[in-house]
Amino acid sequence: MKEAMMLFGFGMGLVTGALLYKYSQNAKQMVDNSEKKVMKQVEKVADEVKSATKKTKKKAQA
Repeated sequence: MKEAMMLFGFGMGLVTGALLYKYSQNAKQMVDNSEKKVMKQVEKVADEVKSATKKTKKKAQA
């Protein structure tokens, strides 16, 4: 029963979030801005990994 209630709550949260995103400009703007910030951070980390990989390859070849 506990699992069913947790699943129901999760489903209601998804529905509520989707409705807020669709009908609320403020919520949509907040989600879009957050997504942009997350993508910038992901790109930053990816660039750091690429540079670290290049440095490691150079050290391994030397």
